[in-house]
Parts: sequence; structure tokens; C-alpha cells
Amino acid sequence: MRTLYHSLGPVIFWLVVVNAALYALFTVADVCDIRYALGTLPGADGSAPEITATLTELLKYASICVCLTVSALVTRSVSHGRYSQASGKFPSKKTAEDFPHIRDARLQVVIFAFTLAADFLILFTPNFTVGIAVFCGAHLTALVRYAGAKRAKAMALIALAVAAAAAAIAFMTSPAGSVVRDNLSTLSFGGEETIPWSYAAAASYTLLITTATVYAFKRRQAHMNNILSRLGMTLFLLCDVNVLLWNLRNDAGLTGIPEQTYVLMWTFYLPAQTMLALSAYDFERGNSRSAVFR
Repeated sequence: MRTLYHSLGPVIFWLVVVNAALYALFTVADVCDIRYALGTLPGADGSAPEITATLTELLKYASICVCLTVSALVTRSVSHGRYSQASGKFPSKKTAEDFPHIRDARLQVVIFAFTLAADFLILFTPNFTVGIAVFCGAHLTALVRYAGAKRAKAMALIALAVAAAAAAIAFMTSPAGSVVRDNLSTLSFGGEETIPWSYAAAASYTLLITTATVYAFKRRQAHMNNILSRLGMTLFLLCDVNVLLWNLRNDAGLTGIPEQTYVLMWTFYLPAQTMLALSAYDFERGNSRSAVFR
């Protein structure tokens, strides 16, 4: 623990501890099925709520805010360049070996910006499909980080094609398609009539996160960065597997799927995000990096 404290520096270390405490709190709440409702904000017509909040959802969202803060501090840390033991200072000019860490850290902040927006939509609003679409932006940025901009652009075009195909298939085969065909004015985000868009978002999302995970394993980084990136993306995938199972249980009526998949979603999700927040850190600097925050 002391080694981790000196390696990360006090600020980042204690933020990780805060996240561990939040993780313990909302996991216990999920296991015990404690979902204390804090309130709702009604919709424009005063009927169905547009924003709902429970204590566990706020704890979960706060933990992702902590991850964004950690990611921003990591960016600040690596942007100082490599510490010089000889002069006892950080150089004002970055060296070539610093640039991968700086680029990775900045892209990870962008990823968390998308993530915060997506999690807000998924946790607090009925706009699940929009949240998944915003998450596609996060995974496309992750693909830029792990595979490079050129491959990411090509994958974005493929993802759009997959989304279009999935939407077309869903449109032709689902009951929602008849609703859209009969009355185009009902096309909106939210409700049964948007099932084709849900299929499209889910198809693109699956393609992007799977490809980003593959490239996270293919990319060669420093040893600790490799571990955090690969394990983080793997846990993210495991979270999404449980999201799929939970939705199949509730929406498709597959009651044989255990209810515990609801708990397992965030059991994997927050550790994944915490690891990814730290994955751009320059661990080869050793203890000297903590001087940035003193």
C-alpha cells in the first residue's frame, strides 16, 4: 500500500481510495436491494419523469466523476515530462518518450467525457438508446488511442454500416417497424417505436468495444500500462455481457437468467473504469512523479 501511495502520489492515491469506498457502498446497496429514491424531475408535460435518481445511482455516478478527475490528474502528471534526477526538476520541453503517455492521457480524458454523458443518460433518464450511442463515441475514441486515427476512421465507417444494417433489419422484422411506417411522426428517442435505433446503437457499440479491446491487447506499452489497459477493457466487456443478460431477463422474459446480473454489471464496471483512468500513467517514472502534486 505504501509503495502504491508513493508511486501514484497522495492526490491520485486517495482518489482511488475514495472510489474503493464508493464501490463498497453501492455494491452492498445493490446486494441488499437498497434503492432509496431521492426524487424526480417531471417531464415537460408534467407526466412521466425525465430524470430519476436513487442513492445508489448517485454513488455510481460520483465514482465515474472521480475516474474523470483521476484521468485529468494523470494528464497533468505526464504533461510535466520526465523528472530529472540530476537537476531535481521537470523539464519544460517534453522528450520523445513522453508523447505516447501525453497522447494516451488526453484521449482518456475525452473518453471519460463521453462516459459521463452516457452514464447520466442511462442512470437517470429513460434515454437508454441515446446513452448507448454516446458510449459509441467513447469506444471510438478508445480505438483512436489503441489503434491510431486511420484505423479508427475506417472502423467508424464500418460501425455506421453495421448500424444501418441492424436498423434496417429491425425495421423490417420488429413490430415497431409497422408503427414507424404507419406514423412517421411517432419516431422519437424513447418508447417501443425506437427499437430499430436501439438495435443500431447496440450493434455499433458491440463492434466498437470488441475492436478496441482487441487493439488494447495488440498494442505494446510499458508493462503496467499493458496490464491496466487490457484488464480494464476485459472487465468492461464482462460488464456489458451482464448488461445484455439483464436486458434479456427483463425485456425478453428469460427468467432463467439470474437476477444477480444486475449487481455484476457495476461489479465489473467501476474497476474497469478505474484501471483505464490509470492506464496512461507513466509508471516508469517511479516515486519522482508525486512531486507534481506537492
